[in-house]
Amino acid sequence: YIKDDEWGPCSVTCGEGWRKKEVHCKIFLEFSRTIAKLPDSKCMGPKPTEETERCVMEPCSMAYGTSFGDSSAPAYNGGDR
Repeated sequence: YIKDDEWGPCSVTCGEGWRKKEVHCKIFLEFSRTIAKLPDSKCMGPKPTEETERCVMEPCSMAYGTSFGDSSAPAYNGGDR
């Protein structure tokens, strides 16, 4: 098993989430000098746990240009009857 060198993407686009370094069953191919991913059943021993960490993206109110308390939207006043 080989753990990815790079962190994966954050689980959210705004606010707080998680990202991880996944673990894959891989083999080095001598003839092509490349690494191939194999099914987990082809690796020996227990699969190591994936490494996770918290990630913090920009606040959702900043990402979408609004917030829950945004008073710029017109209020509905019942209309004319």
